[in-house]
Amino acid sequence: ENIGCRPCHVVGDDQPTRNFRLKEGNNYGPELNRVGDKVNPQWLFDWLKDPKRFRPKSHMPNMRLTDQEAMDMVAYLMTLNTSSAIRESVDFSWLEDLDSEEKITQGANAIRSYGCFGCHDIKGMENEKKVSVELSDFADKEAEELFFGDAIAEGKVGGETWDDWVIGKLKNSWIYATEMVEQKMPNFGFSEENASILMMLLKSFNKISISEEYTEKLKPDEIAIEEGKILLQRNNCLSCHIVEGHGGDVESQIVKTFMGEGKTEEEARAFAPPSLEGEGAKVQPDWLYRFLKNPVTLRPWLRVRMPTYYFSDEEAIIMERYFSKVAKQEFKYEYVEDRKIPKDMLQAAKLLYSKDYFDCFSCHQIGDKKPEGDPSGWAPDLTVAWQRLKPEWIENWIRDPQAIQPGTKMPSYYPDSYPDDILGGDPEKQIRAMKDYLMSLRKEERY
Repeated sequence: ENIGCRPCHVVGDDQPTRNFRLKEGNNYGPELNRVGDKVNPQWLFDWLKDPKRFRPKSHMPNMRLTDQEAMDMVAYLMTLNTSSAIRESVDFSWLEDLDSEEKITQGANAIRSYGCFGCHDIKGMENEKKVSVELSDFADKEAEELFFGDAIAEGKVGGETWDDWVIGKLKNSWIYATEMVEQKMPNFGFSEENASILMMLLKSFNKISISEEYTEKLKPDEIAIEEGKILLQRNNCLSCHIVEGHGGDVESQIVKTFMGEGKTEEEARAFAPPSLEGEGAKVQPDWLYRFLKNPVTLRPWLRVRMPTYYFSDEEAIIMERYFSKVAKQEFKYEYVEDRKIPKDMLQAAKLLYSKDYFDCFSCHQIGDKKPEGDPSGWAPDLTVAWQRLKPEWIENWIRDPQAIQPGTKMPSYYPDSYPDDILGGDPEKQIRAMKDYLMSLRKEERY
């Protein structure tokens, strides 16, 4: 419920999350409703602690669980199994002769027949040949070479073209099966849209120019955005975060959980993962790169945590570039030198941050010092702003936070509620002074 498993896994009556590329239901991890039937507790504990130890290419991230958290999760997950009444009604007599050479041979033959080793590592079958056809020249085939079975007569496909055959096959891989012709391709149940996308990919393999209506030449910035979207989709980022107007599915689950603990709906929403709209304009590229490589806690009051995905250097750069390009930002290193900030500006800013004026530290965490009151009203640690946030973004945020993030709890003091007795009542000087002071704060700072 808390750390963020449900954005990827289905438990109970949950519905799979949605993402902005596939546009259809898609759960990234397996359904867990009967995981207790499948795995043993020790393996599950080890998997939760470090999934990539068992499968380096797994998309399951490291949630940085403590031993106690992992043990608690194992204890719960092992209760997700078939009821004893159902188990007692199942005939397990076939398990009695699992050591039978005949059954072992039958099983091996079935695996070879269906080509299970094409996706799975199976000891002793590492050198087996693929069971299906070569696809690199499949687009060269004529429609007359393709077997439609009874699908045309039964009205299961739209026509008799190569395109029709491929679309039909991708939507239902067994559509051309007959009593005499067996079909072994798994049925992936592709939607019409995704079947069309894959059909065009296959068609592109024939090295013949594809019609202009199916092609698009992307500019460098557009390529950077597409590469980023692929990584966002692959790692299911949009289940937690809102990006380009899509995502944030987990928020409804979090709101439900916290409202069950007595929070109002507004208070409960404060515990959802942050929106990443405008992230490229907000954070410094080098900070984002380091964060993606090694996530740190920015909002300690959140129960859901940013996982460690072990992004490669290249992947972190792709994500960094994606957020910058979406926000129409250029890469540049930004830094404010403390010693170049006029002392009167720093002194003015300290007054503005103080209890006598805006009282910023009543909401914002400062180093290890947490604000008072309910965590639903807390805001991020200001001592990391100097290395995380862009100076220009800070000024824009102070000037009008609602323009950047509608609905934020950050109060807006400009242009109507700022004091007239600091820096001559000049609002732009005050905003600039607050930005400079914020960029000068460190964890060991004087505040």
